[in-house]
Amino acid sequence: MSGEHANEERAVSRRAVLGTAAGVGAGLAGGCVGPVRNFLGGGGPSQLSLTVKAVPADTDAVVTQIARQLVNRLVDVGIDARVQLESRTELRQDVLMNNEYDIYIDEYPAHDEPDMMRPMMHSVFTGEAGWQNPFDYTDLTVDEQLGTQRAATDSDRQLAVDELQRKTAREQPFGVLAFPKDIWTARTDRYTGWDEFSPTNPLAFIALNKRDRAEDGEGRLRVTTTDEKPTENLNPLSAVHRYYGTFTDLLYDPLGRRYDGSVNPWLADGWDIERSGGTTTATVNLRSGLRWHDGQPLTASDVAFTFRFLNDTTLENGEAEVPAPRLRGRAALVESTDVRNTRTVELQFGETNPAVARRALTVPILPAHVWESMTARASAAGLNMTPYPTEALVTSNSEPMGSGVLQFEGATNGESLVLTRFDDHFLHRDPSTEPAKYFTGGVPFNRLSVRIVPSDAAAVELVADDEADATAMSISPNSVSRVGEYDSLELYTADSRTFYHVGFNTQQVPLGNGHFRRLIMRLLDKEHIVEETLDGYATPGVTPLNGTDWVPADLAWQGHDPQVPFIGDSGTFDTERARKLFRDAGFKYDDSGRMIAR
Repeated sequence: MSGEHANEERAVSRRAVLGTAAGVGAGLAGGCVGPVRNFLGGGGPSQLSLTVKAVPADTDAVVTQIARQLVNRLVDVGIDARVQLESRTELRQDVLMNNEYDIYIDEYPAHDEPDMMRPMMHSVFTGEAGWQNPFDYTDLTVDEQLGTQRAATDSDRQLAVDELQRKTAREQPFGVLAFPKDIWTARTDRYTGWDEFSPTNPLAFIALNKRDRAEDGEGRLRVTTTDEKPTENLNPLSAVHRYYGTFTDLLYDPLGRRYDGSVNPWLADGWDIERSGGTTTATVNLRSGLRWHDGQPLTASDVAFTFRFLNDTTLENGEAEVPAPRLRGRAALVESTDVRNTRTVELQFGETNPAVARRALTVPILPAHVWESMTARASAAGLNMTPYPTEALVTSNSEPMGSGVLQFEGATNGESLVLTRFDDHFLHRDPSTEPAKYFTGGVPFNRLSVRIVPSDAAAVELVADDEADATAMSISPNSVSRVGEYDSLELYTADSRTFYHVGFNTQQVPLGNGHFRRLIMRLLDKEHIVEETLDGYATPGVTPLNGTDWVPADLAWQGHDPQVPFIGDSGTFDTERARKLFRDAGFKYDDSGRMIAR
């Protein structure tokens, strides 16, 4: 049985299957009136009803505009549709943790290579929290292709990735809309090097160079952002509170960081990755003298603990495994660990391409003496994880303790965050290391102050008024003209690996039907979204790998999407043609032109 038809038979969402009043209420609140009525055995045919969840315009105007445009088109074709605006935390909680949605619009986190599609779509991740298969998509062919690309090398892997992208483009378990550019602004009178990395990359702060200026006796760097989460929650495991992880990634170091085109040793002094008989093993050697911010030694045991913990935050003491939602895809590559001595650990990957295995080396390493006590079952308001959350997943981690180049000093909820230079970090104490040479000795400041503002416009004004040195987030395209009004500001742009997408709950009727999903995606004009909604600061998307060398020629953008072209022309929607296409695909209408729920 194909994944599409299997999904159609598993028509009712997990919350509706529970049969509880709360579950049915959630379905009604989510806009799934038609399917819920049918499930409860109500009267005659009812109109199909869908809700599109999105964040408000003051959080992300692009998301809001796309959601409203989609809802208008759904109404045009006879569907009872509405937009439900939620805070970003509420949206991610509903989508990533509770599976309480019909359709949503959001950005998907940045990625660096094809294996990111494995946790994104593999059925083994169905029902898990986080960005792991939030669509609850199941297709055995896709599973096989995802496994093949993980293990294969060279041309065999390219063939597997090509077929995987073609299958995904046909089935549309999620719809890729556009890859926006990162846009940010900064002053250059105190620090230079703002163009080295995007502002959400923690390496952007490490790559800066300081200008001499007498009045700057404190050696401080001031940035501003609209994201208040780092002032309220610094848990590196949280998928709800972490999107970019900019500041937590300055507090917690990985074994390797991606820069200069590859994953390079960071906490690790080096590694040896070997493949024998289909099994890949990485022997990782840590740098000498590594310490946590509290002065305790960072050892190979912490590394082994991290991978065990990320794959099961109960440490095998619970009723079932409870993996860390945000880092699951990379951590799951490691099947077992073996501590050889205080500075050497062996990681076993199973049948894995060494290039894929390197992804696991980029997860943040956690101090065992802090996190090993957080395995107990916990509860959190509005969080309905399966099987249940652990304390590690719900803690705000309000006084984080890592090993990064910066350490926590203080925070005021919704207002500010202060981090200070960790002088015992290897970048600062040993200029002979390769990373220290590349980044010219670590962070060029003693204190990082992060100030929260309500809007992109306010962030730009703060930098223009010399109350901040840079925006620590990507600003919206409509703020570009504002930057141009100030001679003191520089504007920077860079291609991004995040992408706006339409997410479908494939466990719901008729969203489990690939033909229906394809037609929904054809209601949106991607080129119009790029030119009008994103002011040209983006490129239309066909697959999650657009912008890389992995995309086959037949899936390249051709002035239109080769798989789900817009039903219309030059931004003008052809309503009658769209209705005919839905009818031709087997979707029924009543005499009033309303699409019937089934």
